[in-house]
Amino acid sequence: MGRGAINKYLVRYGHLINKPDVRKLSQKLNLTAVNTTETPYTADEISTGIKSLQNSLGIKVTGELNEDTLKIMQAPRCAMSDKGPTKPFQVNVHHRSRRYAVYHRTRAGTYKIFRWTKKYITWQIHKPWTGSMSKAKQEEIFEKAFKIWEYASPLKFDKGTTTSGSWPDIDVEFYIGNHNDAQQFDGPGGKLGHAFLPGTSKAGDIHMDAEEKWTETFLYNVAVHEIGHSLGLGHSWYDDSVMYSAYTRTNPITSLHQDDQDGVSKIYGECRTKIDAVIYLANGDLYFIRKDLVWKYDSTADYVYTGFPKKINDEFPSISGPKIPSDLDCASRYVNEQNSIDFFFVKGDQVYIYDVIGKKITVKTTAGFWPSRGKVPGIPKEVPVAVSITKFPVGTWIFKGDYAWKYDDYPKREIRSGFPKNITTSQWNGLPKDVDDGFFDQNNYMFYFFKDTQYYESTFVAALRPKTKPYVLPRGYIHQKWKGICSDKY
Repeated sequence: MGRGAINKYLVRYGHLINKPDVRKLSQKLNLTAVNTTETPYTADEISTGIKSLQNSLGIKVTGELNEDTLKIMQAPRCAMSDKGPTKPFQVNVHHRSRRYAVYHRTRAGTYKIFRWTKKYITWQIHKPWTGSMSKAKQEEIFEKAFKIWEYASPLKFDKGTTTSGSWPDIDVEFYIGNHNDAQQFDGPGGKLGHAFLPGTSKAGDIHMDAEEKWTETFLYNVAVHEIGHSLGLGHSWYDDSVMYSAYTRTNPITSLHQDDQDGVSKIYGECRTKIDAVIYLANGDLYFIRKDLVWKYDSTADYVYTGFPKKINDEFPSISGPKIPSDLDCASRYVNEQNSIDFFFVKGDQVYIYDVIGKKITVKTTAGFWPSRGKVPGIPKEVPVAVSITKFPVGTWIFKGDYAWKYDDYPKREIRSGFPKNITTSQWNGLPKDVDDGFFDQNNYMFYFFKDTQYYESTFVAALRPKTKPYVLPRGYIHQKWKGICSDKY
């Protein structure tokens, strides 16, 4: 890249303050006395601009145009400006505490967060790409891209139309070159797209370069990035973040980077979590289930696994038998008749038993799955909460209304003597009525229960319980302990 191209790049993306080109100005005014060899920027100014660029890209800040910097400058990228200096030629070369950017400069020179003031947002492809991809396929790709952000925020997105008399919130349009918004496209391989921040004149609209050679993955990845701008996010300096300015990906995005998640949470607030069912796994990981979606939680990284949420029947595929229904009452792992571990999912009086090895589903009634063997009262017909323990002491706790049952799994398969017990006069005193589900953490011998957006806990070890009732204690909001599960809007 020549000096002129470098200067233009730094100005275009917010790392140099724009100055008039002295040579062009002198020629226009015919001022022969002006030194026409003068350049608009000093070496120090250009070095500071390069430092600003390097800082925004998360690479070593040197102020020199090294190989790493040039490589990114020559890569396809978003046409939106990076986070530029707050004053002319001033840049913070130290790591900022948060790497996402949510504050944007206003015309008045102040900085503010731009956000949507509503949680339900509609979109449409108003001007589709006319290349080798149908509009229907483009809509499918954008719908998938919007879902990535929906799963990570309190927002909900739907494809809208203009037939209802109201224009959708976000317009997606493909343009060639100059399209009258000061964000001129430059053909294949350069500026890929740009978007308008919410609260501005074209709030949320997304423009894509119609001359790019779009493939499904290419379009999808760029769409996810530009939607981030439509929601108010700037560029991140994590090179594996969705909001990184340069396009370097080859694989489709499956979920947001933690930095992207933190950024959208900063703008719209943390996700609240509600669950229908939860499953504890042997390694301490968890499945959280809401409607027909499942989130797999990495207990080591303390975050949701990449690629989640998924449809529940994609995570638990069945080669035979029925599918797992949505809106479950509860779910868990259990010890089966072969003394191995399978999953069960309960809805109403039906238990869907998932064979992990054979990948098939069989269905029993609750009475058939938990036979009472003559004991009265037996397991209730409908089981709203079932918490299984798959290591000693093996068994399943079942809760309904004011009562708790302890069911001995394989090999006995019967209700333990002395049950059911009244919750208020037992170790479960303090457990609220109508909890959604719960699980037993075999690593720390703790029971966890969920009701609406809050969780409760109780220790299995009697000696560690509170000296006085209640024994089951509220501990806070689910999303504060298990991060990234945005399920309360479903």
